[in-house]
Amino acid sequence: MKTQSLVPIFIVVSLVGFLIIQGIVTASSPGPVVDLTTGQYYQTIQQAINAASAGDTIQVSSGTYRENVIVNKQLTLIGFDNGAGLPVVDGSGNNFSIKITANNVQLQGFVVTDATQGIYIAGSYNIVAGNTANNNQFGIYLTSSNYNNVSG
Repeated sequence: MKTQSLVPIFIVVSLVGFLIIQGIVTASSPGPVVDLTTGQYYQTIQQAINAASAGDTIQVSSGTYRENVIVNKQLTLIGFDNGAGLPVVDGSGNNFSIKITANNVQLQGFVVTDATQGIYIAGSYNIVAGNTANNNQFGIYLTSSNYNNVSG
């Protein structure tokens, strides 16, 4: 009796394990992006920004993020090297990798690549420091902005 009742459980566990190994189903884990102010985890940078409140700090772990990130509120975004290098925001050939339209944004520790503008800034009083721009037409592009601090 006990052997028969374990067979369906074994089949389900084996199937789920197989699907996880094949990449069809992913095991539940916190995302690589965390809002340090709220403790919430996200799978993408944009999800974290959209959910954040002005003044929050978002930490982005190592990895490649194929996104066109829009920072439209006062936030601090920090790239975190967990041993695999700084996080890379790949613009996938679009206009920008990261676009800052808010004032008083801090952006630190990212690699931006494969966009017309790696970092596009259309806000004021922003601090953009310790970032690397590769394979963009313009690494950092400023327009309609004042009093920004941009450094290596």
